[in-house]
Amino acid sequence: MPDGYEYSGETNVQTSKLRGDTRERYASRDIVRQHARSFRRADDSTSPRLIYSEATVYQQASHAASQLRDIRDTFESNSGEIETVELASGVTGIQVTHTNDRGTKNTLIYYHTSNLVLLVITSGQDQFYPERTQKLLVKMISDTG
Repeated sequence: MPDGYEYSGETNVQTSKLRGDTRERYASRDIVRQHARSFRRADDSTSPRLIYSEATVYQQASHAASQLRDIRDTFESNSGEIETVELASGVTGIQVTHTNDRGTKNTLIYYHTSNLVLLVITSGQDQFYPERTQKLLVKMISDTG
């Protein structure tokens, strides 16, 4: 993580170890495992105030692709700007930029390979951070490979 960020939380969920409604919610989306971390910046620099990363493993590659289609449909219906971006030579991701109801500018980039979906979100008050988000996702991809 870049300098100036403080770790602010983490979840590491294995559906097989969950119980009740929580297990059903994850199982209904065919999630095997999901690991997420978030980081906050306390100062007023020109960097994103929040960085969130998530890795989700699905039962099958088709389930991961289906979830991405659902995500894309959701953002398209909520006026998100969606585009395919090249992260590295021959490696693409789906980039979404949108402003939420509190005025926060969010950049989300999804990367999908087989049954794995990686996500990085950056949030800022005054601007979007697509380049920073792309760099963080490329680092995440290289760390998982």
